[in-house]
Amino acid sequence: MKIRYYDDDFPYIVIDDVYTEKECEMILADYERINQNGKLLNPDYTGAARDTDGEFIKNGKAAFWGDSIDQNDFTQSGIFHKVFNEMNKTRLGVSSKIIAGHPNWFFREHKYEKMNVLLSYYENDDYYMEHCDIALITCLTWHYKLPKKFKGGNFHFTKQKIEIESKYNRMLIFPSIIAHSVDKVILSEEDAQKRYGRYCLTHFMLPY
Repeated sequence: MKIRYYDDDFPYIVIDDVYTEKECEMILADYERINQNGKLLNPDYTGAARDTDGEFIKNGKAAFWGDSIDQNDFTQSGIFHKVFNEMNKTRLGVSSKIIAGHPNWFFREHKYEKMNVLLSYYENDDYYMEHCDIALITCLTWHYKLPKKFKGGNFHFTKQKIEIESKYNRMLIFPSIIAHSVDKVILSEEDAQKRYGRYCLTHFMLPY
């Protein structure tokens, strides 16, 4: 894993090569099977963010771990906690050693007791407009079929005008309260509806 710590207006972490090539092949095979079996659902089933008129600001499908997907859908479900395997345990909760390696106090002192996991898939014309997450820390990991067929789909910290490429096998970790968005995924007509879009596994770390 290649870990980079950033501390501009706020702290965040970018980790490249999170999984080995063999692990990525296994993960993508699991995602493909879940997607093909119709287990990823529309935004109204996954609590996606809404605008002030109550309309969803996300276009894409997803499923929470424990709802329409669970450990039986994955070849090796424990692999998704790879970054969190080495943990410090205290009476106030658990902290990840990798996250705690960030020099900023927010990550250095972080503690969590609960983690919700969401698998999302963005197909042609799917997006997520500016929003914040209801959690303490958000961890996003991106995968897609290679070679990459789509354009767009990049991540933005919207207020700070920071763009981060949704690179294959990359994890982004940041305070959930920071506003962010996802560009529209664009596929050619030839490649649309063939699962050439962008997968994102989200870990929401919660203090309770």
